[in-house]
Amino acid sequence: MKYRVPNFLATSFNENIAQGFLYNAFASGQTPVLWIVRVDPQGADTVKYRCKHVNYVQKSNVGGEQEFLFAPYSVFTVLKAYCPLTPSNHDPIRIELRAATDNIDEPEDLPLAPWS
Repeated sequence: MKYRVPNFLATSFNENIAQGFLYNAFASGQTPVLWIVRVDPQGADTVKYRCKHVNYVQKSNVGGEQEFLFAPYSVFTVLKAYCPLTPSNHDPIRIELRAATDNIDEPEDLPLAPWS
């Protein structure tokens, strides 16, 4: 399933940061979800495979965040999902996505993420 996220999407290379957000969500009564975003690994060495609609944020509001910020309307494909019977900060819902390499190559009429 492909979809677009209609706003900026902040992610982090630092899993401890993600765990902190999970803990805060769970503590405030929200369902904890760990989003795992994959990009084409060839992009590390070859510009043509590099994700065109994401930027590394040098100065973040969260220390040590190592933030990767996706532009509004970025396209993602759901690769797999895991949903425990009782999600918790120790056993969250986990959704693995693949980020499109270039949003311009994707259909404009993809559904929008309703949870964003």
